[in-house]
Amino acid sequence: MKRKLSIALAVVSLLALNVMAQEHPEHPNSSTKAKDFSVTDLEKKIKEDIAEKSKDGVFQVEDPELHKTWDLKLDHVHTERLSKLNADTYFACVDMKDPNGKVIDVDFFLKSKGDKLEMTDTTIHKIEGKPRYNWKEEDGYWKRVPVKSDAK
Repeated sequence: MKRKLSIALAVVSLLALNVMAQEHPEHPNSSTKAKDFSVTDLEKKIKEDIAEKSKDGVFQVEDPELHKTWDLKLDHVHTERLSKLNADTYFACVDMKDPNGKVIDVDFFLKSKGDKLEMTDTTIHKIEGKPRYNWKEEDGYWKRVPVKSDAK
């Protein structure tokens, strides 16, 4: 009887440990690995997001530096510049135009949420080719860096 009780306690203990291990996110398993998305997936999601958030074909972007809101239309997504920032965050450079034809380079940031992409942020990278920040690759990932001044 004691032997059966010991075996039963051992089984219950193992089951409890298994349940506890599954509840702790600091111990990720391979099933929680972020999905890798293709350039096509990223471009499609960006275009969908722009279309969903546009009113009468106009996509608005807040510009905290100039204290204004830009009314923009999609020109094109730079598919050659779709990049991975970390294990689950992606970035894309998108050219947009204001009503006067001024080119505004907007960076879109997307995060992997399981098997879907979610738009997390948009920032103005360049206005008429003049950058507000630059990008630098480190260890296979890209990060934002300040624009170096030509002043000495």
